[in-house]
Amino acid sequence: QSLELLAQRGAVQLSGVLERALTDRAPEVRLVALRVLATNNPAAFLEVAARPNRTWTLAERQAVLRLAGQVPGPQAAAMLGRELDALLAGRLQPELALDVLQGGRSRPEPDLRAKVAAYEAALPAGDPLARFRIALAGGNAATGREIFRNQPNAQCARCHEAGGAGDQAGPVLAAIASRATPEYLLESLIDPSRRIADGFANVMLELQDGEELDGIKLRESPEELTLRVPSGETRKVARATIRKQSASTVSAMPPMGDILSLDELRDVLAYLRGLK
Repeated sequence: QSLELLAQRGAVQLSGVLERALTDRAPEVRLVALRVLATNNPAAFLEVAARPNRTWTLAERQAVLRLAGQVPGPQAAAMLGRELDALLAGRLQPELALDVLQGGRSRPEPDLRAKVAAYEAALPAGDPLARFRIALAGGNAATGREIFRNQPNAQCARCHEAGGAGDQAGPVLAAIASRATPEYLLESLIDPSRRIADGFANVMLELQDGEELDGIKLRESPEELTLRVPSGETRKVARATIRKQSASTVSAMPPMGDILSLDELRDVLAYLRGLK
């Protein structure tokens, strides 16, 4: 609150409350201080970012690169230019790659835009995962957990945590990181139909009255099938009412690359990689 008051009064200097906030023990306070400084005193922000003896956390380094995309002037552009050069040469720490690209995309300088374009042009053609692999490193697991549970468009928890084992539309993800590689997790998010987990293929039904149904088969008995339909509801269908039944090769899970941003994907992957 003190930092916000300083910003509102236009009194953001590299001293006093702000200087203490930049070295506060709480990482959240330090990140807020960096954002306030970048917005209200760009010169001081660049001076802090260039301090050679400062020990940055990963989150702070990522924030500095993002904020450099918004700070005016050649010094910030030069900073990002050096980092983009390192990315293109394969020397950049993978956890910072997405932040460098996003910072570069935010700037107007033609040379920075050209470096971003060069990175994108070098991605393997025909590989549907190529542009998403940058999200494999650097995510925040706590943020990813929040996205997994509450992102309204993705609705991950509705299928993967609803009802427990045997009553879900998607595989149970407990200890998934001990069973799957990061690449497999990424593929499952981006192209879920490539390898559908056993027991979770979509079932298509044509009923005697002409109605067509599709969903995940949750349970079956000699008398009926229980499906989870796309709305998320469960529906019991008597076998006597089924005229035709077939399995679909298309996953009920939508491709998350169409729903989540790269930042969100990175955080969700960090969360999934922590489920051991």
